[in-house]
Amino acid sequence: DFAPPDYKPNQRRYLWRQDKIDYSLGYIVVVEGFKACLSVVDAGFENCVALCGAKITQEQVDLLKESGLSVVIFLDNDQAGRIGSENCVIKLRDHQNVAVVQYDKPAPDDLTRNEIALVLNKAIKEVL
Repeated sequence: DFAPPDYKPNQRRYLWRQDKIDYSLGYIVVVEGFKACLSVVDAGFENCVALCGAKITQEQVDLLKESGLSVVIFLDNDQAGRIGSENCVIKLRDHQNVAVVQYDKPAPDDLTRNEIALVLNKAIKEVL
């Protein structure tokens, strides 16, 4: 008799694009998904990673803490994103400088490149 192993999805133990981070910049931008991440990178901010969801895992918190970088939270502007942003701040604020990007559209990828640059530059100044 062959019985397949029980499938248990892995917790998110990574940050999408974490291998592209330039630690000399002193900050990292955290977004929910890869589409938002690509929009941020396209706007000229290479130090961007994606959680792949609105909820940050403990493994992702540990990765961000280990990085030693200031953190700019740029999650979606819906209820899940606002709750996720608040949780990120709570979990990271004792270890790093943290700022949450304020903007008025549903998601970072709904902003133009210029709008992304404007809101991110403001938040980056807060953490550096």
